[in-house]
Amino acid sequence: MVMHDNAVISRNSKTFVRKTKECLLVVDFDNDIWYSLNESAEMLWKYLWKPRPLSALIRKCEDVYGISVHQAREDVTDFVTEGIKKGYLLQSRPRLQ
Repeated sequence: MVMHDNAVISRNSKTFVRKTKECLLVVDFDNDIWYSLNESAEMLWKYLWKPRPLSALIRKCEDVYGISVHQAREDVTDFVTEGIKKGYLLQSRPRLQ
């Protein structure tokens, strides 16, 4: 999936989140499915407390983990693509100003 840096990513408000000792669980009650997020995915999930452009998620990942922009883009794109496919993340177009 090709995503532009200005694509706005947000949490799906229809999901429920629960922190366990091992991971963060994201539950989709509509489809009776749950997903566990690893440490880096949990960090991005928390950062998405408000909708943010893909570029902001990439910068956050670079800053927190000290990785290259190339690696951060790859990791964030994988997280976002999986989240959209599974339904716990949403992508919208940025508002024109």
